[in-house]
Amino acid sequence: MYRYLFHFGFVILFSFSYESPINASELRNGHRLFVISSTANIRAGADVRAAIVSKLPIATPLIFRYEAGNKEVASVDGCGHAKRQDNIQWYCVSYVAVEFGMNSTQEAWVAASNVGSMPVVDDLLMQYDKAVLANSSARLKWAERAAALAPLNQKAQKILIEELRRTKDSVALEQVKQSFKKYRQPEFIDSPKEQLIYYYRNRILEPVAILENNKIKFFWFQGDDAGFKQQKNIFYNRGAAYRAYSGGVVVGSVQTEAYFNCLFYCPAETYARLISSAQNVPPHNAIATNYELTNIKKYNSALNQLEKNALVDLAEGYITKTDHPAWTTSNKKAFFENARYARLKLTDEQFVLVGNWEIGNRSDAHYGDQFYESLLIIALQVENGAYKPVYEKSLADSGCRYTNHADFDLDKEDEILMYCDGVEGEYYYGIVDHRDNKWFSEVSNSRP
Repeated sequence: MYRYLFHFGFVILFSFSYESPINASELRNGHRLFVISSTANIRAGADVRAAIVSKLPIATPLIFRYEAGNKEVASVDGCGHAKRQDNIQWYCVSYVAVEFGMNSTQEAWVAASNVGSMPVVDDLLMQYDKAVLANSSARLKWAERAAALAPLNQKAQKILIEELRRTKDSVALEQVKQSFKKYRQPEFIDSPKEQLIYYYRNRILEPVAILENNKIKFFWFQGDDAGFKQQKNIFYNRGAAYRAYSGGVVVGSVQTEAYFNCLFYCPAETYARLISSAQNVPPHNAIATNYELTNIKKYNSALNQLEKNALVDLAEGYITKTDHPAWTTSNKKAFFENARYARLKLTDEQFVLVGNWEIGNRSDAHYGDQFYESLLIIALQVENGAYKPVYEKSLADSGCRYTNHADFDLDKEDEILMYCDGVEGEYYYGIVDHRDNKWFSEVSNSRP
């Protein structure tokens, strides 16, 4: 049975396959599962009539807690008690990636037929090829899932369109075509009033700052936070498109792929997909905005080996100056192997080099004797071709490291976005900015 639902011009095909789920007797509390249907309804109760808490995209990781009807579960545990149903098997699960505030998780119910092992697009396409032509329901299911998992895969697009043509569902067919088009030609939802800066990593999108009067203001929102009021309904729905930048240049778009009902749960993040420009390889992370960065010009932010060597020489000088006994040969080797390099634009003709090296982590250093250092050096080339440091700072006290850069405050100079580790799972963000010929850093408060 298939049902079609539309959000922001995207078609969501909900497949209720009722195929044999993973045997609950093989599952234990903490077992990792994944959404295997194109979209899974997560409900407040173990019943198809229960309120929908969220709609999660295919391949979303979840943690199994217990099965409905488990009499050993206390009423206060996880999702609470639920009766076993004859026709549908239900699992209590918790979210893995998105966070609901510091060290908190949320549990809800999902039909067992919608979860399983991690889906792989080649396997889904193979299942489609195996399905006999007469079994239109199976072929549509596998085509739908392949296209949901890899919407830019040409074969997945082709077979889904073919199957919808066979069903003669012209409305669904047109919506699917439009959804594929919007991945490549997104309709950005810009906001002149709330100009927000987001950070994208590993399918997760999180708002981290707001631009007010050309000043970057960090904030953490929880549910109805005033700093996120106008954008909340857009952010918590599928199909919102944001401009994506990495290495100081445009790399495509980030598009949300989940729905959250904030009457139940309002997480600090959402699930999203980075759609890279045709000529670009998708970066590991990106800065996303709901406003256009107007001074973006193409340049190569990657450093050559000679430039990296120049930064390493400056870092070696810093180590010599600090003269810390922990700088053993093995520690120095590990330090320089964990490196991040970038080229930042100050003007159309002036650039600086950035090097960031890190060893250890802040939490272990806080609770134990492990050595931790995170060094950031920004260097400018001088007349004789050498480089001199214009910013040299240990970031160990704040646990920060370089993560990406772009001109997101619209001052025609790139800023560095830093990701900062706290202790016991805390994290926050910071920036390194250049204003009035001076470099300075600013770090936000930790996540509440």
